[in-house]
Amino acid sequence: AAPLFGMAALSNIHLKLTPAVPNSLRRAQADGRAFIKKVVAEFGAARIAWGSDWPSSPGTMAENLNVTRDLIAELTEQEQDFILGGTALSIYSQLKIA
Repeated sequence: AAPLFGMAALSNIHLKLTPAVPNSLRRAQADGRAFIKKVVAEFGAARIAWGSDWPSSPGTMAENLNVTRDLIAELTEQEQDFILGGTALSIYSQLKIA
């Protein structure tokens, strides 16, 4: 995870939290909530956006969203709001159409 956390100082880098993350954490028998807390502490929730990665992710959209909600359950409500939509709204509102 060191290369990931090394990018936290680059303010133009945003992260996408997909179903692959909790799946990888589960396979590694890692504490997913502790990992997400560290990621949020390093990057800030305003730089993390949830994405379904549909259709390549296994499971339904509802299942994947519920897994993510469980993973971020110990974050503040504001942090959860950023991850589940606020960050995406911020990023996409900055796009310019040529």
